Amino acid sequence: MYEIIFLKELYADTNLTIHAGYINQDKKAPSRSKVVSLKEGHQILLFFQPKTPHMLFTLRTSARYRHVLNNLFCVTASPVGPIMTIHDKKLPEHAGQKLHQWLNHELQVLGL
Repeated sequence: MYEIIFLKELYADTNLTIHAGYINQDKKAPSRSKVVSLKEGHQILLFFQPKTPHMLFTLRTSARYRHVLNNLFCVTASPVGPIMTIHDKKLPEHAGQKLHQWLNHELQVLGL
């Protein structure tokens, strides 16, 4: 089981909302006998929430967007390379610039 964590809303209009976030797959409790080491962080994904049937159709029929939950889609292939969170689940400053570039790229792909 996993949960989707939204870190920041990047874009919103009448057709679509785009969030930066990650999929938390660490839902299992750690064993008491093992020392839990700090993770390097989570890979940031862009999550797309369509608000109209047309945008839902666009995301559903595009090979770029993977359906993750109900009407929520994500794209994992960042044109600027992987973007990671740090230990306290916040984005480093340089990640904001990469996210902005990635967002602009995806908006162009969608014709927005």
